[in-house]
This record gives sequence, structure tokens and C-alpha cells, in this order.
Amino acid sequence: MTRRTIMILLFTFLLANIFNSIPVTSEGDGSGGITVFPSRVYIDMPEGYPAQEIQYFIRVYNRYFHPLNVSVKIYNPHSQDMVDGYSFIPDLSWVEIVPEKICIPANSSEKIFIHINIPDDEKPLHYNKGWEVWAITSEEKDPVYGGSAIATSLVTRLLISTPSGEAGLQIPLPILILICIVGAIAVHTAFFYLKNKKRSIYKNKAAIFHFKKKERTNKSKKN
Repeated sequence: MTRRTIMILLFTFLLANIFNSIPVTSEGDGSGGITVFPSRVYIDMPEGYPAQEIQYFIRVYNRYFHPLNVSVKIYNPHSQDMVDGYSFIPDLSWVEIVPEKICIPANSSEKIFIHINIPDDEKPLHYNKGWEVWAITSEEKDPVYGGSAIATSLVTRLLISTPSGEAGLQIPLPILILICIVGAIAVHTAFFYLKNKKRSIYKNKAAIFHFKKKERTNKSKKN
């Protein structure tokens, strides 16, 4: 083997390793063996916050001729990459991916579910908000099949719009319960006070009437 051949092989090996270590993040279709649909998920709440947990799904396609392991995780995007009018969600834990890892058979697809659960005490504080969250789907290296030469990561933008309304108009449930308890105590106290006052007035009137009756009786006896 000549020196030139050795140099070419060494250069090819190094080039392959370099390409193998470059992550590619794109929106929608992938340059590797996976495709994600849709690339954007619009989550609107025109009728107010739903009573139950919000659930959507994305579909991940495996275009390889062998099974493929993929993982999906939730991230905050860079501020310069966000869609106009959207900001960071207050807490990433409000968005959950199920499952986070899955094996997709050859030339097939699987659903990845997105669960959005905003705590009840937070809902009144976040009207008229637009939040952008990224669900990033990535190929995982397989010890048998290896995977693509370029590690592919695909972005699904979750664009969440909260209901219209004015923050602060609705009272959080714990405070509402406390107000109801205090109101009930106040009403009971007022009723008890008025009842006792009425009873006291009745006793006073009865005492006055009894005194006048006794006075008239005494005058009659004197006459």
C-alpha cells in the first residue's frame, strides 16, 4: 500500500468522523432517516382553559430499512429563533412528552404524545399569552445498525395561545374557598347577633309591659 493511498484512507476516515459528530437541527423534514409531522403545532384555547389536560401528538417516521431508536425532549428555543409574538413558557414542566424514547420499526411511524397541564392556580395569571416550546426529536445511535452519517435532530414548534381575558379578574380557587368560608362566618355572626338583639328587645318590651300592668294594679288597689 502506497503512502498516498494511506493518506487518502486516513483523510476519509477523519472526514467521516467529523460528519458523524455534526448535529443537524431543522424544522419538519430530516436529512437523515426520520421525518416529523407536523413541524408546528398550534394550541389554542378560544373557549377558555379546558377542564381536562390538553393532549396533542406528533408523528415520527422512520425511513430506514431497519428499526430506529429516537428520543424526544422539550426545550426552550433561543430568543432570536422564536416566532414573533411568542415568549418563553413560565415552566417547562407544564409540557410533557410521552414516551420520551421509542423504537420505530423499519419504514413505519409512531405517535409521540404531548401533554400540556397548566396548574389551576396559575391559569388566572396567564391570559392573552403566547408561548413557544420546542419538542426536539433526535436519532439515537444503534450498536447494530449504527444510524445515519449525520446525527439528525428535528424541531416541532409548539405554539401555545392562552385564553382571552383579563388576568386578575378570576380569583384562584384556594382564595375563593377562603372568601366563601369568611363570608359564611360573617353571615352566621350577623344572623346570631340580630336574633339575640331581637330577643333582647322583646324581653325589654315584655318587662316594660309587665311594669306598667303592675303599676295600674297598684293604683286600682289604692283607689
